Amino acid sequence: MAKAESVSSVEGLKAYTFRVLVEEDPFEDGRMAYHAWVPALQAYSCYAWGYTVEEALENLRDIVEMVIEELQEERKPIPTEPAEQVVVLEGPRITINR
Repeated sequence: MAKAESVSSVEGLKAYTFRVLVEEDPFEDGRMAYHAWVPALQAYSCYAWGYTVEEALENLRDIVEMVIEELQEERKPIPTEPAEQVVVLEGPRITINR
């Protein structure tokens, strides 16, 4: 019975994968930093930075999650265009970047 309940709780879920761009963004003193953003969510200021690529991506993930939560709370659609920047799949997914 627990299986049926867990399956029904994920029905209707979608997985959104957004293309991310990362650029080197050094400080004036030469220390390296990285700037990351999601072009498909540019209208929502989905930008982040970090001292490493990994840190910039972690920070960006937090921002994207907040933006998506806010869009859902306001009952606004989650952007799915341009198609080459956003992949939408039915059901939950886990994405691993390596």
